[in-house]
Order: sequence, then structure tokens, then C-alpha cells
Amino acid sequence: MYHIFLIKENEIIGIPEVTRLRKRNLTPFGRLVNEQLVKLNMTQKKLAEKVGTSEVYLSMILRGERSGQKYLDKIMKVLDINKNDITRNIK
Repeated sequence: MYHIFLIKENEIIGIPEVTRLRKRNLTPFGRLVNEQLVKLNMTQKKLAEKVGTSEVYLSMILRGERSGQKYLDKIMKVLDINKNDITRNIK
């Protein structure tokens, strides 16, 4: 648990028990995409532009919240990922 303190005119007001945001984990495909992004010095935003989707939707694909079937081939092509890379990364 975290405590946040606000300062208002030399007065400290404590607000207890602020919960932490849930960490969103990447799928094995998402981890592979991020590794390739680092190798290519490319951002998720730039990748999203190249494949024709939003950065938010791309992030949802990488976390497994959306299938992204329409974009998977484009993502793999832009990042030069082949199916063997995916199979190796899942194991």
C-alpha cells in the first residue's frame, strides 16, 4: 500500500491506501516483438503507424487482450520475424 501526501498551504494531508495499478504482462509474442523493437531501435508507436493501427491497439495485441489477426503478418514483416522465431520464443 502507498500513502500520498498532499501539501496545501503548509499543511500535510495524508490519503491512505492508494492501490497500485495492475502490471500487464506481455505474451511470448509480445516479448519477441519488444526484443525486435529494441534491436531495430523502433518504438511501438512507429510500429503501430507502419502496420496501420493505433499504439493502444498494438499494446493490447502484445498483451494478449486482442488477437490482432489482421495485423500479425504485418507486424512480423516489419520486424523481420519468421514463424520459427515465434515457435522458439514460446518454448
